[in-house]
Amino acid sequence: MTGEAFRYTYQNIQQINKGGTGVIYRARHRNLEKTVVLKRITLNQDIRFLRREVDILKNLRHRYLPTIYDFIEVDGAYFIVEDFIEGTDLQQYINSRVAVPEPYVKKWLRQICEVLDYLHTRPAAVIHSDIKPANIMVDTNGDICLIDFNISVLCGERVAVLGFSNFYCAPEQIAKARNPEKKIPIDARTDIYSTAATFYTLLSGVVPKTDRRNKPLAMMGLPYHEGLLRLIDKGMAPDPAERWQSAKQMLAQFSRLDRLTLRAQKRKKLLLWASAAAAVILVAGSVAGVYGAYRNRQRQYKTAVSEIIDSYEKKGATEELDGQIERFLADDSYAQFLKDEPVSEAYFNAMQAEYQYDLNTDKAQQKYEAAWNLIRDSDDADADKKQEFAANYARALALNGKRTEAEQIASRYLDSQTGIAAISVRVSIEYRAGNYGEVLSLADSLPADAGNQKDRISLYKLVISAAVRLGDAEATSKWVEMLTTLDPTDASYRFSAGKCAEIGTEPMYLAALRYYEKMRYRTEKDRADYAEILLVTKQYEKSIAELQKGDLSDKVLHVRQLCVLACAFAETERSSAAGDYCKKAIRAYNALEKREQERIPDEMMDKLKIVKNNLGVGDEIRSK
Repeated sequence: MTGEAFRYTYQNIQQINKGGTGVIYRARHRNLEKTVVLKRITLNQDIRFLRREVDILKNLRHRYLPTIYDFIEVDGAYFIVEDFIEGTDLQQYINSRVAVPEPYVKKWLRQICEVLDYLHTRPAAVIHSDIKPANIMVDTNGDICLIDFNISVLCGERVAVLGFSNFYCAPEQIAKARNPEKKIPIDARTDIYSTAATFYTLLSGVVPKTDRRNKPLAMMGLPYHEGLLRLIDKGMAPDPAERWQSAKQMLAQFSRLDRLTLRAQKRKKLLLWASAAAAVILVAGSVAGVYGAYRNRQRQYKTAVSEIIDSYEKKGATEELDGQIERFLADDSYAQFLKDEPVSEAYFNAMQAEYQYDLNTDKAQQKYEAAWNLIRDSDDADADKKQEFAANYARALALNGKRTEAEQIASRYLDSQTGIAAISVRVSIEYRAGNYGEVLSLADSLPADAGNQKDRISLYKLVISAAVRLGDAEATSKWVEMLTTLDPTDASYRFSAGKCAEIGTEPMYLAALRYYEKMRYRTEKDRADYAEILLVTKQYEKSIAELQKGDLSDKVLHVRQLCVLACAFAETERSSAAGDYCKKAIRAYNALEKREQERIPDEMMDKLKIVKNNLGVGDEIRSK
């Protein structure tokens, strides 16, 4: 790129930071119409290598990573172009000397583990290598974003440490930098150390020392769950072999924090003593206010639980419920009550896993694993419930390609290997292997009344998905009818409608409409999906009536709503209304982030473009 083109494209350039690997600028991208970061690379490196590494980064897509747009040369200088993240970095939290509430610490640490697991498990593993408080942003939504990749240390064919950040880098990283020729592994455990060191400082205010073992957080008397402190302490072990061996392993510990607490029994006695002492004082009447506040929080807790259950029973496992549960679990005021009800927390995890089941089997597996770990050793759960949760976890493992682990769970914890729960695990294994015909054969061999309702529901859903993969409309119709007869709820109607629509024939679209119309409560996504199928089946007036009941609040769904209205009005030859909605749809689409635009079906955008061209709407559709 020429200097003139650079100055035209990037406006209002301002230096915002400078480090060992480059100078950071903030700029306005003229074409993208958004603020971006320009990172000028100052290290003397092989540009071909740098360009290859940036190509790797450009293909990364994760909610906790900035989007990297380009790698450009300007008059001999090299720049990486990426998202500008509006927010506050963890270093500013540390500098403020204000204690960060535990729910936020847990949330941010979990999010870091999630994004590291994503990076470390790419085909060419990506090691960030420069995790520190200043490189972890908390955006305006309260979520983290991991920024400022040191592109000289991306794992793969070549690993070389050309620098490091004091205090937060792992001991082996310093050793590698000082002795480049030595075979010192730089891997996932290096990032785990830096992450733990960052949170060590965030919680304690103490900057760690890399040259020796630091005083454990668990010995500092900090006001945090002891299991959380020990989780971080283990991540900071000087010897990589003593740390968590992967981000996924570290993430799994969040459902087992109590097991990391070595003084659990002692603390329990202390709590009992404190409760007894409080009761004596309460009799004296001096802490009535404290007790009243406790009872009030308890009532709020029960109300929140009831609302979650009510939402689940009405709408099933939806995105809205997923967020509702996340907010509930992050509320520290509920922790003391939830701790005594592990079965409740297990069910919340299972609800979230059910929502993720068709969308992200890895996420579903994590949720089902957390649920199983909570209920497995609980005395509050009966044997049937434990069977149900073991089967759920085994199915999730199977669908995620972990056949051996799935079979081990099934053989160890499922009472009968010929029962429907065990067979559904076999079905999951065959489904994962792509043997969809075998899935249908196994299902057809089962008696109609085999097993309990929940196991049958799970099995039927998997069989329906296999029939859809085969494009078998007859089998899909058969099993959808069996599912909705067995479980005539909004959750089953929603699932069935979606699967019928996937077949894509007119009879199956009409079947999908019937299931949407049976729902008592339609979510915003249901309304958008229902209206789109009405459009496809040429029921334009009904589609318009459905979407004119009110705007959809989700930005992506709102764009879909405007697109359908534009198309429906165009089909009914109401050009003025079609043109207005077409312009609104284009503006709303252009305002979306790239990852949000990708959620709009290509077929929908193609239809909008036809309407735009036919009506002569001049607005430009800009894909990012």
